[in-house]
Amino acid sequence: MADKLTELGARIVHTDPDVGGLHEHYQRLFFATASMMVQDWDETARAQLDPGLREVAERYSRLSALDYMESDSARVDLMHRMSFFHLDYDLILCPTAPVRPFDVGREVPSGWPEPRWTSWALFTWPWNMSGQPAISIPCGFTRDGLPIGAQLIGARHQDSLVLRVAQAFQQISPLTDRRPPMITTQCDRL
Repeated sequence: MADKLTELGARIVHTDPDVGGLHEHYQRLFFATASMMVQDWDETARAQLDPGLREVAERYSRLSALDYMESDSARVDLMHRMSFFHLDYDLILCPTAPVRPFDVGREVPSGWPEPRWTSWALFTWPWNMSGQPAISIPCGFTRDGLPIGAQLIGARHQDSLVLRVAQAFQQISPLTDRRPPMITTQCDRL
């Protein structure tokens, strides 16, 4: 994908935006918010939640205000750091995920060492946390024909740049007409 972006006039520079050390902060913010959203649901409604979401909603319902504010402070710090980062770089290009597509209905790939999706989605949640626009674009396929994505991330409020570059890439990409193999589920038959 970097080669195609270079063809479009981009200058590719290898760098590291340093978004490490934020996993627990992101989990606190995300799961505490999820917990708040379902706190008034009755047991019948809560029973319909994904079991993993039900577990984290319960766990993070006990998060202290101090812990939440510490994580929110880390989020604001990330926003500031990324604002400075984007003074030198218009966009970030990186993989969408560090794992191949895995079975539907699983929160994590088989054999994955952590129980939560946030552990393998580490290339996407930092941009949600910092409020930056991002888009995932098909950039290849596995041997099994499943899609592999790359993402473009822009500075805050640069949504139009992200969309323009993604559209330009897709217009010259040989992957535009290729689709992954279809699967049939019960939902398809409804």
